[in-house]
Amino acid sequence: MAIMMVIGVMPGFSFADGGDMGKLLISELNDPKSNYQQDRFVEIYNTTEEAIVLDGWKLEIIENTAVARTFNLTGTLASGDAYVVGIEGYEKADQTLAGAWTSFNGKGGDGAKLYDASGQLVDDASAALSSSDKMFVRNPDVQITTATFTASQWTSTSISDSKTEGTPGVHVSFYPMSDTKVASVISNVNEGVVAVGTEVTLQCGTDDAIIMYALSTDDTEPTTYVEYSTPIVINEAVTIWTKASKSGMEDSDVISFTYSVPVLNTIADVRESVGTKTIVEGVITARDGNYDVYIQDETAGIIASQYKSGAFAGEVGDKIRVEGTIAAFYDNAQIQPASPTDVTIIDAGHGLPSAKNITPAELSNDIEGMLVKLTDVTVTAVDDKGNVTVSDANNNTGIVMGEVAALTVGKTIESIQGVVNYNYSIHKVKVLSADDIVEDSSKTLAPNFSISGGTVESGTSITLSSDTAGSTIYFETGADEASTQDPTTSSAVYESAITIDETSLYVKAYAVKDGLSDSDIAIAAFTIGDLMRIRDIQGLSHTSPKAGQEVANIQGIVTAISTDKYVKGFFMQEPDASIDNDPKTSEGIFVSTSYTKMKVGDLVSIKGTVTEKKNDSWDGTLKETQIVATWVETLSSDQPIPAAVVIGEGGLAIPNDIIDNDSFSNFDPEEDGIDFYESFRRYAYSN
Repeated sequence: MAIMMVIGVMPGFSFADGGDMGKLLISELNDPKSNYQQDRFVEIYNTTEEAIVLDGWKLEIIENTAVARTFNLTGTLASGDAYVVGIEGYEKADQTLAGAWTSFNGKGGDGAKLYDASGQLVDDASAALSSSDKMFVRNPDVQITTATFTASQWTSTSISDSKTEGTPGVHVSFYPMSDTKVASVISNVNEGVVAVGTEVTLQCGTDDAIIMYALSTDDTEPTTYVEYSTPIVINEAVTIWTKASKSGMEDSDVISFTYSVPVLNTIADVRESVGTKTIVEGVITARDGNYDVYIQDETAGIIASQYKSGAFAGEVGDKIRVEGTIAAFYDNAQIQPASPTDVTIIDAGHGLPSAKNITPAELSNDIEGMLVKLTDVTVTAVDDKGNVTVSDANNNTGIVMGEVAALTVGKTIESIQGVVNYNYSIHKVKVLSADDIVEDSSKTLAPNFSISGGTVESGTSITLSSDTAGSTIYFETGADEASTQDPTTSSAVYESAITIDETSLYVKAYAVKDGLSDSDIAIAAFTIGDLMRIRDIQGLSHTSPKAGQEVANIQGIVTAISTDKYVKGFFMQEPDASIDNDPKTSEGIFVSTSYTKMKVGDLVSIKGTVTEKKNDSWDGTLKETQIVATWVETLSSDQPIPAAVVIGEGGLAIPNDIIDNDSFSNFDPEEDGIDFYESFRRYAYSN
């Protein structure tokens, strides 16, 4: 039996004859998070004690305040029955229409209107959907409708899948109500799996009726009932048996409500059971962006999503218990807790499980969500979306994505560690830290330069570092390559920043550590001059003149930080004092990096490769100029945020008539709208 949620104290009931008002009402509108283009529906309900002929009635579906489609109703709707309309193919609908309900998406101005056979508006639910991913259900005490929307008559509940969480074709109502028999008892909580501690409230539509209830752990009705007075708390699997009585009337029917609580399952047992409420335990192996927390137990892995609950506690290596609903988001298995309190740390610092050694050919649904390691692979291809193809000795190939700047074509890699993610119809290894790519574990890693070379101002300081912990860096400097010796253990030990001037335009460095072979020699060559600016990278076109080139010491002020798993990095912009005031050149750019510990207002220096990247798979999407950073250094903090450029009224005029009329052959921001906005890529602006 499907039960809807009720809010507040049940009022007394009285109603007057209102013509067709109250004969039929809109009882449910549904916009699920998942399967929304197949499962959106609207339901009407007959509150009367007689069947109603629907011929001549119509139901309008409202999208963005406008009528998107009209259902001309036919047939007869029996007393106490519900009728469902939906998209063509929706198996639970009594009537369907072809065409996607694209804009029926839970935003303001979406809903439905019901008209009787005379054309009179008898029910208005066109403002009922105030947010997406919810079902809106008419409260059970509503019988009389009005031609204006009344928010207090509705209860909203967040849902993912209407097939398992919505109630199409079943509406719980106090009506039709008998004058001789007490109305059946209803519950405020749907039957099924509920959270431990859920409170069930019982109500009856007959004024002054006495509600009685009994509890059992099986399907046998108890012989002893007690009077209901306070909510019943569900802590274990139980069936609540109910009935109601009133002097001078026949007792209500006996109605039962069966509940269970989530039980602890292995991840493998439940990860494919979409819609199941359950409890799992696992170790956090990765945190990816704002939402995805990868966990795994001895059987499988899964994403514990923070999308609905908000951020919950737990760091990589902690063992946690998660209570939630199994879902599939872009075909990645997830468990979705409802709130942060549904996640408990049961062993802080438990430690990571060993990564599962796999070949590229083993990337599949069986290991989705798990921590894995590819060994002894060669990079064979890199595309413009950040996908890296690797191959092993048996020519098995697979895709790696994420923090993959170190992976270039032809390079042989000892190991790549990451989590398995289903992305654009294929399982891939997602690398979340550059440290999880190991080229050769027996060799000391070469030093990193904070500025890898290029044009700098005289007196610029550079720093060196090695990703091999405990290594010692030795270096040599000179005015040019010929005068700079290769470093040895007799060379200067790096301890503090090196100043670049006319005598130190060439720097060589290497790192050593006991037990490992020495690193390769790293070299940085500098010239003294003006710094390269962001506008030099952006250029006067849709494509950067520096695309594919490594750049260094690109400075800017951090204006925003993105921790989204798909777009991770930060935006930076030239300080106001160094802009060129040319509206055709953008002074801002996005820096792609997993390092996001800087703050808005920091002045940073960047080293990396200029790329033209598409952020989705649609062929028509323009590429975006970015710097894929290999080094980020904060030079100073609390700098003034660059002033926003005003566009539109009071600022730069927006070309509204032409999008593009030259197939991008000419860069013309004054005339072409797409060129205009290209000139502001990653630029702070106001309108």
